[in-house]
Amino acid sequence: MKAMKPEKSSKTLIAVIAIAASLFGAANLDAQDLSLSVSTWSFFAGKGGYRPADEGTYAELGATLGLSPRIEADLGLICSLTPAPANTLFVNAGVTYSIIGKRFISYDEPTGLFTMLFTVGVMEGFHDIWESGDPFSTSTHIYLKLTPFAVGSLYYGKRDRCFSLGIQYDLKSSEFSLFTNIIASDFLLTNLGNSR
Repeated sequence: MKAMKPEKSSKTLIAVIAIAASLFGAANLDAQDLSLSVSTWSFFAGKGGYRPADEGTYAELGATLGLSPRIEADLGLICSLTPAPANTLFVNAGVTYSIIGKRFISYDEPTGLFTMLFTVGVMEGFHDIWESGDPFSTSTHIYLKLTPFAVGSLYYGKRDRCFSLGIQYDLKSSEFSLFTNIIASDFLLTNLGNSR
């Protein structure tokens, strides 16, 4: 797998964190909530067999922060579970827009139960962490993801996202490939604005 040098890719990650911080500063305080997110990840080989991560099972644990009635920010850690646990990690940051219906209306007015989501994000990958010999390698990926089916709302305390399909671009290898999140769940931890 081709990879970027850690010092170059770290600059990209710092830029993403700075953008996320500026989004937080411009957020609608009434629409802010914090949720725990859990999801599955599957990476597929692209043209010529390129794959952003080794074959295996991956899961993400992260947080979702409401920024406005339609926009939220996501930050998570994607980890390989099989065949080599925690041998590949991705730090994932994204901004998600609710296409059909608002994710938040008010603390007294419920949102719809169904929506579609569109995400723009970046992942910083750390590969072969536990391999002996050479130090681990890194990679940086930008991606677009469509979630056609999200049921529930953080107004109700839980939301399930199903059948997400995304395309990612590896900045170092200049390769595209697809990925999916078959299922993801968000669990409301707290409302950061006015309480209901």
